[in-house]
Amino acid sequence: MIEQLRYESDLKEEEKDFLLYQTLLHLKNLPYGEKSVVGASIYDIETQRIVYANSVSANDERNDNLWYHAEYMAVKLALEGLINPSKAIVITTLSPCINESSYRAHESCTDILLEAGFRNIHTGMIDRRQATLDKYKQLGFDMTVTQDPKLSKICSELDSFFNEKPSNHLQNFNKQDFLEDILKELPNLGTV
Repeated sequence: MIEQLRYESDLKEEEKDFLLYQTLLHLKNLPYGEKSVVGASIYDIETQRIVYANSVSANDERNDNLWYHAEYMAVKLALEGLINPSKAIVITTLSPCINESSYRAHESCTDILLEAGFRNIHTGMIDRRQATLDKYKQLGFDMTVTQDPKLSKICSELDSFFNEKPSNHLQNFNKQDFLEDILKELPNLGTV
């Protein structure tokens, strides 16, 4: 399907959702110990290059809960891979962070995306802890949110990891098992 995507500034919704599906598939296919709650990809509409990324630990001796967010990793890979920000779409399972965080090893993902020139974003869901769709648009993003109920459900279930803080109320909680359970639904999506 990616080979069939046209060179246009505006992809059709089903094309954006196909890229979101592929981003979720990237998360699903990560090795067991490396699964991540958030995934991002950047697709260059002109060259048809695509990069996939996920959040990765940035722990050091002072902080054992420090992260490089998926969008940060995707921008880094995209710029190394010569993806043109003005001809690209960023796909995220959860909208980019805006707020300050002591758990992040870099500036906000929205700042990183804006500084690099990425404006076109399609997301699985808006992180209401961060902003509203209107706020992202005020910042200069052209952001769309999937309307596909299956993709939306999986992204929402991944986000529940942050909302429910399961490690605080479940004995023997295993994040990797939590992610495996959610992402196992992915092959059953059929055509998006």
